[in-house]
Amino acid sequence: MPASKDQSFSHLVDLTYPLTSQTVLTDGQVFSFLAYQLNTLELWKDDEANSMVNLCWHSKEMSLYHSVTDGKVNDLNEDVLRNLVKMFLVSPRDRGYDMKPSLTQRPEEDFNKQDFVPKRVVVEEVVEEEEYIVS
Repeated sequence: MPASKDQSFSHLVDLTYPLTSQTVLTDGQVFSFLAYQLNTLELWKDDEANSMVNLCWHSKEMSLYHSVTDGKVNDLNEDVLRNLVKMFLVSPRDRGYDMKPSLTQRPEEDFNKQDFVPKRVVVEEVVEEEEYIVS
């Protein structure tokens, strides 16, 4: 069954578990590492109505290297490389609960891939001949 892009949450159905994301911002030399945790979609509610907050962690800016002289990198910062590798190695874990609580599950035999594939539209080229009467 195709995955829902919105995981079935909306302004009517708030998140039942946090959604996380990682981001690397860089210009090729200076790197910043960010991690986001989305805990609620109900941003219009005040703190009393919804005490959940969304979180963002941001590292300090880190230079990958100081300079390049004659094709040689000077003062390579291996901490930047370690952080990149850590971020690339993080993988999702099975949490043991329904990740799409408000989507109904259909039996596999009811699933029809054609429901999700648009029908091919064939456009026929029409060539008309015109006759001109010349007097």
